[in-house]
Amino acid sequence: MNSEVTKGIIYRIIKYSDRSAICFGFTEQRGRLKFFVSNAFGKNRTIQKIFPAEITYIYKDNTDLHKITAIEYLTGYSFFQTETPLYLRLNLIFEIIEDLFPLGSNLDELWRYLMGLNRENYIKGVAYILFYILETAGIISRGECIFCGMEMEKYSFICERCEDLNVDDELKRFVKAFEDRGSFRKLLMKDDSYVINLLSDILKKHQIFPKSLELIKYLNI
Repeated sequence: MNSEVTKGIIYRIIKYSDRSAICFGFTEQRGRLKFFVSNAFGKNRTIQKIFPAEITYIYKDNTDLHKITAIEYLTGYSFFQTETPLYLRLNLIFEIIEDLFPLGSNLDELWRYLMGLNRENYIKGVAYILFYILETAGIISRGECIFCGMEMEKYSFICERCEDLNVDDELKRFVKAFEDRGSFRKLLMKDDSYVINLLSDILKKHQIFPKSLELIKYLNI
């Protein structure tokens, strides 16, 4: 057992009558983890969802359940909770991560992408994160068209036929920009409904993620 400190976000909480809780979180150092909190809802502490924090915890090598001993919220990120459209999208991100990746999985770039979100860029930022997750999980891959499934020699997510005939301009611009970070930085994006719809289609195609699909259905975005 080792005491460790990491930045992280608690995204799911299971409460118990004795004020303890089981929490699931994504951390900077160890990725997706499961925690026990002995006094999660007392006078001196209330565990909060979707609020970046510095988490002190006991890491146990022989179990997947680790114990939080202290948590200090990073108040500069309180807008993760107060900006409702962002809060809903972050819930979607973590639902998909939970569906795709086992405990202990660490997505190399994800924490940096999350911490780069702000009130001005989150529409484009979350769209990028969602498709980064799908690519990391192998759900989409360069060289296979995400619209028709055709395999291609070129290092792309969209085949020439779909690019020319089957895909509207906004969605085509997003997919082409996602292939290159430099291009994506220049992409102007104020609406993500077409990206969310594409995400939903991809998930349905793979017949997975029932919780994520249900969340997409009820998101007011």
